[in-house]
Amino acid sequence: MSDLDRPMQTMSGPQVHLCSIGGCNKWGGHGFSTGRYVETRWWCYGHYPHKGTAQMGTAQMEAAAIAASLNAKSRLPG
Repeated sequence: MSDLDRPMQTMSGPQVHLCSIGGCNKWGGHGFSTGRYVETRWWCYGHYPHKGTAQMGTAQMEAAAIAASLNAKSRLPG
């Protein structure tokens, strides 16, 4: 399919997505929709509900594992 065969887009310009949390006016760079006809919700990084170990880099995960191991060893009686 070439670009000439495609229909023209009706929306132009940048899409502005702000965080969906009331009172937060930060850029909502993290968003998704649960279905085809469901409006997409956008969150800033601070309010994104699904962040966690999946977003952590390998070095951060290794450092967290070492810290947890050292913490566990320091609590052992002995």
